[in-house]
Amino acid sequence: MKESELRERLGIGKPEMKAFREKAPTSYWKREESNKPSKLWPVIWTEEGVNWISKQINVKPEEVKVEKEEVECKVTKTGFVNRRLVQVEKDGVKIMAVCKDNRLIKPNVIVKVRFRGGFACITAITKNHMKYKV
Repeated sequence: MKESELRERLGIGKPEMKAFREKAPTSYWKREESNKPSKLWPVIWTEEGVNWISKQINVKPEEVKVEKEEVECKVTKTGFVNRRLVQVEKDGVKIMAVCKDNRLIKPNVIVKVRFRGGFACITAITKNHMKYKV
């Protein structure tokens, strides 16, 4: 699990997570390589590391784990200039979601949406929902 997601779940700041990283054994976390300088590589926590942190702050490990939950939402608006955006409605609240191409989606259809990292992403559109059959 990425450290940013873990911080969001636990509600603690970057300095506290850095302190946990300094205390934790190196087998509990690692840096994911990228093209950025090594200091800026994102930190990935293992399952053992997540359990260790949850014990340190007295939180149940089940509360920390991320569910890959997909929610069905109704599309309310398409046709934005940015073709990757669609407006969906979840429980009466309108949310902007990211999709591959909004020209393929009609308004007033049901799509599956996954929430991760603070934004919504459309994961499934059935062929019945598309303007042009594939």
